[in-house]
Amino acid sequence: GKLFWKGYSDALITKGMLAFLIKGLDNLTPQEILAVDSSFIEATGLNSSLTPSRANGFLNIFNRMRSEAKLFL
Repeated sequence: GKLFWKGYSDALITKGMLAFLIKGLDNLTPQEILAVDSSFIEATGLNSSLTPSRANGFLNIFNRMRSEAKLFL
């Protein structure tokens, strides 16, 4: 009942963002993943460290993982 994530990117920044999300969302149930609010991104301070385009990409990866989790409900 838990999800395990794998991902890859050639771009180092994207690889790092993906690793961050995998570390945080790995080994959780779909319900636990869907309970994670995207406001955690602001709490980490990532928005101030990333360009708006990169921050949007990070949010898109997060939303894609949430969408994938919904498929298992």
